[in-house]
Amino acid sequence: MDNLTKIYVYLENEGTDVWRPVDAKRVESDMYLIPDDTVIPDGENWQFQPGSVVRCAKGDLSGEKCVLAVENLARNNEMNTDYTSRLEELLASGVSFEDAMVTLRREGASPVKTILAIHIVKRIGLGEAKEMFSTSPSWQDVNEAADKLHQEILDAWDDETEAEQNAPADAKRPRR
Repeated sequence: MDNLTKIYVYLENEGTDVWRPVDAKRVESDMYLIPDDTVIPDGENWQFQPGSVVRCAKGDLSGEKCVLAVENLARNNEMNTDYTSRLEELLASGVSFEDAMVTLRREGASPVKTILAIHIVKRIGLGEAKEMFSTSPSWQDVNEAADKLHQEILDAWDDETEAEQNAPADAKRPRR
């Protein structure tokens, strides 16, 4: 699997805090997929199982910065069964990819579920699936809104940074 990131999964029933490093695939921002073919060593009880999509947070283990799995969002097959099957069905019936995207959106698929369905059905990397999603006219308004929000955040950050740099020394915010 390409573009793997090392995340840490909590081991349950160990008597002390123990975290297992696991290769996972980044799905979106703080979401990672623990691959189905990940092997759990004998005797270990992981908080999140292979095939799970987990939310992660930055953490610190023994003085080292790391990415910790903190919340189970869904098992990969639970998260995508309906939309993956639906996308397969639509494409197999001869519907164009774009018409399939329109149908998935009309039926309530979220951007994340749509990207994961594309990834699974087309057997392509998540980056390629996200690119296919991003160029789909049926999702253009969602992509434009996300791009606009991203730009607004960057502009606000730039304005704040510029204001801090131009402020008199005694007016600058104290560092914590």
